[in-house]
Amino acid sequence: MKDSDCIYFLQWCLPRLGMRWAGFRKVRGTVCKSVEVIEVVDRWLDPDHRYFKVRGDDKGIYILRYSTSEDAWEMTLFDSGTLGEPRISST
Repeated sequence: MKDSDCIYFLQWCLPRLGMRWAGFRKVRGTVCKSVEVIEVVDRWLDPDHRYFKVRGDDKGIYILRYSTSEDAWEMTLFDSGTLGEPRISST
């Protein structure tokens, strides 16, 4: 996401969430960062969702959920692996 797109998105959505733009100006790079998936570690199905455990190019482990009924993605868990023992296995 380009920086200008990120700014536009945050300025549009934050007031709707009851939040102020001023608090996000300095962290927008973190809020709108992109991570490339370098490996699909695992995947599993549920009647309404598809789950994917992936490793990003930032070495983080992510659990991503795809809703088939809403055609939408959601990140349900992130483990950076930088705080000692990982919360989830990387295998």
